[in-house]
Amino acid sequence: GTVPVSVQDLVAFCPQNLPECCDHQICLRDDYGDGWNGVSLDVYVSGAKVLDQITIANGTGPVYYSFYACVGATIDVYYHEGGWPYENNYTVYDGAGSILGESGVGGFAPEDLRGLAGNCPPHIPDGCDHKIFLYDFAGDGWDGGSVDVYVDGSPVLIGFTLVSGFRYDWRTFTAATGSDINVYYTPGNAGYAYENSYEVFDAAGTRIGESGFGTLTPGNLLDLVGYCPTSPPECCTHQISLTDDYGDGWNGGYLDVFVSGAIVLDHITLSNGSGPEYFAFDACIGATIDVYFHAGSYSYENTYTLYDGGGSVLAESGTGGLIPEDIRGLSGNCPPPQ
Repeated sequence: GTVPVSVQDLVAFCPQNLPECCDHQICLRDDYGDGWNGVSLDVYVSGAKVLDQITIANGTGPVYYSFYACVGATIDVYYHEGGWPYENNYTVYDGAGSILGESGVGGFAPEDLRGLAGNCPPHIPDGCDHKIFLYDFAGDGWDGGSVDVYVDGSPVLIGFTLVSGFRYDWRTFTAATGSDINVYYTPGNAGYAYENSYEVFDAAGTRIGESGFGTLTPGNLLDLVGYCPTSPPECCTHQISLTDDYGDGWNGGYLDVFVSGAIVLDHITLSNGSGPEYFAFDACIGATIDVYFHAGSYSYENTYTLYDGGGSVLAESGTGGLIPEDIRGLSGNCPPPQ
């Protein structure tokens, strides 16, 4: 039989050092795109509720929620079913952005996830947030491909992937000025690695590495160098203007503008007329600006021009009756006030 144990017999345990604690995340998605239809999640850390009835009100997501957990802390997620649960899926990430657990992927109704363990990346003195962005030009995810990120030899992001149905996603990781950053790419099993690409940005928003663009299969990025600016960079409003030589708009053509890997202008176009039509976006000094041109009909009529915060031309494409092209690797600029 069992031996009864009184409360007095229990022994308290106190760690010799305080555990490392950090932000974790949970990501909610909906395959159909109409939100979670009354479904919600509760998240508990070490028995205490930290997220209450989180959901996707509408749309596909992803919608991210953050919560705090220490290394080794027990994380429990409870799924409360509503309508059409097979459309829902969710993923729990540790402090390094690695997947702790996921449920509902592949059209199955999600279930509870219990007994996950909190985890935090190694502390990097004087570190700051760097970013890695993943893209898939077909918009159907990385088909099982992933990247691992190491800083000064320690793993900070393991198994980061782009899930099915999404064309881009990103994570932050910590690195210091001068840190050695290595990114290792593992292709998926479906044979579509040429659809994948990724890029890495330092804390100033400057691209320090990229791989896989132009339908090339990505590879590893080794010996990138971290950078943390000593003061916040100055930021200002930049502009892009669209014109059409014939005067009937861009006929289905459009542009996407990215700053430091994040989309800031999505599917902008000239709906009719000659223009110019101006679109504004914010960029900091030294931030990497990329513009992607998607051709419609009569694209040789189209021209676009980028301006920095002082109104000076950074670049233009499509002049002289030539079909516009992508412009990548521009640097944001904010001139001092006069």
